[in-house]
Amino acid sequence: MQLFKPVEPVFKCLFDEPSGGPYWYDTFWYINMDTVKVVKSQLLNSNQSWLYPNDWVDNYDLNMVVQCSVRVRQLEKSIPGHHNYSENFPAGMFPSSFSHELKEGETISIKLTVTVPIGCFDINRQNNCKTSIFLQTPEYRSSANSCKPLSNQGDLAFDEKGCGIVIESSAWWEEKILNVTGKSDRLINHPRDRNLNIKLGSITNSPEDPSKVWYNFTMPDVKIRLYDKDDHMINKLCSADTDPRMKTFDGKSWTASLAGEFVMYRDTKRRIAVHALFSSCMWGGQGHCGCGIAVKVENSLFAYRTCERISNHYSKPLIHHDTVYHICDDRHMVVDIGNQYSSVNGKLS
Repeated sequence: MQLFKPVEPVFKCLFDEPSGGPYWYDTFWYINMDTVKVVKSQLLNSNQSWLYPNDWVDNYDLNMVVQCSVRVRQLEKSIPGHHNYSENFPAGMFPSSFSHELKEGETISIKLTVTVPIGCFDINRQNNCKTSIFLQTPEYRSSANSCKPLSNQGDLAFDEKGCGIVIESSAWWEEKILNVTGKSDRLINHPRDRNLNIKLGSITNSPEDPSKVWYNFTMPDVKIRLYDKDDHMINKLCSADTDPRMKTFDGKSWTASLAGEFVMYRDTKRRIAVHALFSSCMWGGQGHCGCGIAVKVENSLFAYRTCERISNHYSKPLIHHDTVYHICDDRHMVVDIGNQYSSVNGKLS
C-alpha cells in the first residue's frame, strides 16, 4: 500500500527566545488586520502556534497581508506580557510594479515575485505539483479548460506559457516573468495613448494541491499605459498620380500597373475610406492611369469617375464625367470644385 505525505504552506511566527527560559507564549495571527487565530500558552516552536490553510482559506484569498504577535508568560498560567508585533508580510504574488509604460510594437518583461509556496499531495512528488495563474485579459476565463490564446485579442499580446504563469511546488520561490507586447494597429489613435489593465488570477482548484491556498487568487490589476507609435504619421500624405505612381504615408514609392478598384485608405472606427479606380490609358492599353476616386467620411460621400469601363487591355473614357456628391453637412466633409483641380477635405476630429 502506497502512503502519501502531503505538504501544505504554513506561516510561522519567528522570534528570538528571551534568556532565562523556557517560557510560554501566546501567538496571535492577523490577516488584513483581522484576528484569525489565537493560541495561548505554548512552548517555543510548538506547531500548534502555526497558521495553517484551514485557519483562513475559507475566508481570505491571496494577495493578503499577514501579521503575527507574541506575548510571553513566565509560567503556563501566569499573566502574559505585552504584544510584540511582526512586520506585515505580503502573501501571494506581486509584480515589480503595478504600473508600466509601453510603446506599440515594443515588449516589456514584468517580474513577478511569489511569497507563498504551492502545496502538494506528496512531499516526494513536488515536481509534479503546480498551479496555473491565468491571464484574464481582456475577458474573464470561466474555467481552466477554457484556456484560449489571448494574442489575437485586445491591444496587448502575451508570450503565453499555459495561458499565464505556472508556479511549481518544487521551485515556487523562483522569479516569474510575464512578457507583454504592445500591438501596433498602424492607426493614429484618438485618444492617442490608451490605459489598459492586465488581470491575473486562478479560478479553479489545483488537483495536486489539497491545501486550496491558491484557489480563487486574484492579483490587483497591472496598469499599462500604451503609447501610440503612429503619431509620426500626422500630416503625412499618401498619393497616386498618372501611371499610377503610388506613394505611401511612410514615403515608400511604387508603381501600380493594375486595373480595378483599390482601397487607398480606411479607418473602420471613424468610417472613413478612400477608393481609387485604375484602368488602361488611351495609348493602346500599354499603361494604366487613375480614372476615378471615391471619398467617404461618416455619412458623406464624394465620387468622381472618368472611365466607362475598367480594363487592362483598352480604354473607354466617359464623354461626361460622372460625379456623386452626397454631403450631409460640413462637419465631416467639404468639397471645393475648382476649374482644374477639386479638393475634398475630410474632417477627422
